[in-house]
Amino acid sequence: MPESRLGREQDAQSGVDKTGMIQHAVHAFSYRGVHIVYDGLSKTLITVDDVGYEVVKRYAQADLLGIVQELHAQFDEAGIYAAYDEIASLVKEGVLFCDERRLFATGGDLPAPNLQLSGICLHVAHDCNMRCAYCFAGSGLYGGKPAMMTEATARSALDYLFANAGSYAHVYVDFFGGEPTLNMPVVQEAIQYGNQLAATTGRTVTWSMTTNGLELSADMVDYFNVHQVNVIVSMDGRAEVHDAMRPSRQGKGTYQAIQGNAANLFDSRYPAQTNSYGHGVYTYVRGTFSRHNVDFAEDVAELYRNGFRHIAMEPVVSEPSKPWALTAEHVEELQRQYDRMVELVLASRRSGDPLYFHHFELDLEGGACLGKRASGCGAGVSYLAVSPEGDVYPCHQFVGDSVYRMGSVASEGALSSAIREQFIAANQGGKAACQTCFARYHCGGGCHANHFMLNHNLLEPDPLSCELIRKRLECALYLAVQETVNEEAISV
Repeated sequence: MPESRLGREQDAQSGVDKTGMIQHAVHAFSYRGVHIVYDGLSKTLITVDDVGYEVVKRYAQADLLGIVQELHAQFDEAGIYAAYDEIASLVKEGVLFCDERRLFATGGDLPAPNLQLSGICLHVAHDCNMRCAYCFAGSGLYGGKPAMMTEATARSALDYLFANAGSYAHVYVDFFGGEPTLNMPVVQEAIQYGNQLAATTGRTVTWSMTTNGLELSADMVDYFNVHQVNVIVSMDGRAEVHDAMRPSRQGKGTYQAIQGNAANLFDSRYPAQTNSYGHGVYTYVRGTFSRHNVDFAEDVAELYRNGFRHIAMEPVVSEPSKPWALTAEHVEELQRQYDRMVELVLASRRSGDPLYFHHFELDLEGGACLGKRASGCGAGVSYLAVSPEGDVYPCHQFVGDSVYRMGSVASEGALSSAIREQFIAANQGGKAACQTCFARYHCGGGCHANHFMLNHNLLEPDPLSCELIRKRLECALYLAVQETVNEEAISV
């Protein structure tokens, strides 16, 4: 019997049709001696032994006989057959090697993102009391003059959100800047008005603020706690790192003041109101690392030692010519730093005082639906940003770019459908580089603004960002399968 025919017949006997497995998101990798298999479509995560690892890596490209012939010198044939049968069983159950053409009822195309609006970002202040070196917003001015959103504009923006929320029972609003605490009266008016709209429309609303924390007073903390406002405080870690990149308007260090203010906020909430991102009321310290602190795991460790338990640390996004920019030469070291982050998280778990590192927090049991994971952040589609003047943009990082001005919440006209269509097409299904990436249902195609800044093209992902996303996901998957493993003590 010809080899290829024998392989197909044995696959058929297992109830497996490999002809449909043209597009899948299975990733098999080894991390710290553990063989891990992850299907990004179904979010199935398993560990396998040595023979299973070699079989699963070949499963989509070869038939059973071909796999046996390739591996028989390395493994017992009975073990190869057994591993193959186990994998075929998972495929038959629809949890491994899922074919996106079969999962999506559109006959092969990715599902169109929901055109209803689920959230907005209110730029209540285009001004800032700090002068961060790497600020994408140009010290909070977005290329313009200082401006504060009025109560009337905030109400108009919220009216637009609720009028266009469609079937969404829950919407969210983020206060942004510049520095949003510079315009607290409008923040408070927006929360009061938005809660009224939520009550009259039968919806719920989540409020959040991203702040530099420099003027985060005790009264503000009390207000945020009473009104259950999620807060993200920007802080870069070690004092010398933070002060070098995040000085005040007067050029002075800000670490000590922000550290104290952030600690007061965190202590007032922990643990009752401090949850993982997207679950209940959360409080995060968010840092940025650049070429000046590629050893960013030390910054996370410093924040942890100072009492913070929910921490995010993001790579700077900047033109390669900037002195703080990250380039391809930094990737290897940054990957080592994520490995170091794995050690820190494991050590904190063993101590009974866990560190929650944002990029390692996975929800494999729940989380976003497949359509949302395919379409990504929703910028320009289900999420919009509103400037102090009421102008509408796809997200906070496009604010001030006239090319991407979609309209205004103060006018009667509809928003630009042409711009919206660009962002609908820019999800991971529209990016050629994403089609063979196992992480595409994790990042949804990555950050549109990042790609546009670096490549001037929404459809061309930034390779450095992609490398870091894949590394972070591998680390997170390893941690997910190691939650109950007692490894040797590692000092934080």
